[in-house]
Amino acid sequence: MFPAPPPAPMIPARVMVGRLQFVSMGKENITTELERIKELLPRYCYVAIDTEYPGTVHGGFNFAHTLVHDVPSTDFVGKLAEVLAKVPQPLMWVVVGGAFDFAHMVKMLSGGQPLSKTHGEFMAQGICSELCAGGLRTVAAILGMSQLILLPPSLAGPKSHTACCIFNVMRLVVHGGASYDGLIDGIY
Repeated sequence: MFPAPPPAPMIPARVMVGRLQFVSMGKENITTELERIKELLPRYCYVAIDTEYPGTVHGGFNFAHTLVHDVPSTDFVGKLAEVLAKVPQPLMWVVVGGAFDFAHMVKMLSGGQPLSKTHGEFMAQGICSELCAGGLRTVAAILGMSQLILLPPSLAGPKSHTACCIFNVMRLVVHGGASYDGLIDGIY
């Protein structure tokens, strides 16, 4: 009889990609990580969000683990709102692959207020990802940027970093960045 393998960590270990560090959050470390975010936001005003993780759909979803270790969105948004309320400067929100993750965050932060009724109405409020056909790798290559994304599947963190870099280059090129300010009313 073989001994049982060691249990998987509750929260995956920190991952280093280049000089960036990516950390998963759960019940066990949400307070610590949000404190770290609160300390960083006064110096770094760009926030990139992405909620996907490669293999989740293919490998299955562990609902029992989620119930025990994940943070309910109602708890998360309350804690995040406390952190965001104390940021001394406007934040620049950057999303990967369109506005779905950002819309989810906006909906949570607005207490569940309805978003636009149609995809067209919502996308009319911002810059559509369809304008940058070819995906992150293609756009980054066109702009001559180095990339952390090496081969698929990609972790959400490196994709968010690449999207943020692309956004910064584009905002410098198009009207000095002024055309991107306040694309969604009240969120900067």
